[in-house]
Amino acid sequence: MKETLELTVAELDCADEAQQIQSALGRLHGVSDVRTAVSSPKAIVAYDPGTIGPDPIREAIRSLGMTVGRPGDPPARCRQARAAGSGEIAQPPAPPVRHCDRAQREVAGSGIG
Repeated sequence: MKETLELTVAELDCADEAQQIQSALGRLHGVSDVRTAVSSPKAIVAYDPGTIGPDPIREAIRSLGMTVGRPGDPPARCRQARAAGSGEIAQPPAPPVRHCDRAQREVAGSGIG
């Protein structure tokens, strides 16, 4: 029996992040389908609860340097600090440079955009 987990991912704002999430979660045993929506920004994950639970799925996204919120959280709320043990993390103090951030800086510094 499959269950579905809907997660708000604050940093999910381009196709590169969507692919990173799909790739990371697709490698997890027990995850059968991953859909990402950059416009939302959310990830919808179908999984077998007898094999994997929601926490390892959330942790796989966090390991990419992304912030996971509760279902229905708007992106800004995902970035707010959460109480310890809530299954969520505060905005990282020094987030890794993502591909899209780097590309935007390169375009901005080139005089093109």
